[in-house]
Amino acid sequence: MTHPCEEVLQSLWDGHLTAAAAAPKLAAITIPDPNIDLEEIEGHLWILWGKVLTCLEKVPGRLKTVADLISHISSLRPVLTKSGEQLALDEGTQHAWQDLPVLGWHLGERFNCEYCRSISRAIC
Repeated sequence: MTHPCEEVLQSLWDGHLTAAAAAPKLAAITIPDPNIDLEEIEGHLWILWGKVLTCLEKVPGRLKTVADLISHISSLRPVLTKSGEQLALDEGTQHAWQDLPVLGWHLGERFNCEYCRSISRAIC
């Protein structure tokens, strides 16, 4: 079974959706309720960025599309909680969506893993 984010991303790659149209759809799938546990939200964000980066790795020619998508996601309206406050993640330092929460963690992990693999290949 595919994740709903994959369906939206596939429509984007196929040209059925623009990055501007895909961004709010992905946001709604990723944070359907800003009042759930923050760890659960971070888990949803981890999945979103993982799907985006995996697609980019498989087809590097999608870089411009991914850059456009990320730009549109970062310009979405802030996510508000029931109390009207901006949803704050990472100990209050990142807000959805303008700060692209969890994307930096995901990129860091992928970079570090690739770095470790390249060192391992060089040593062995």
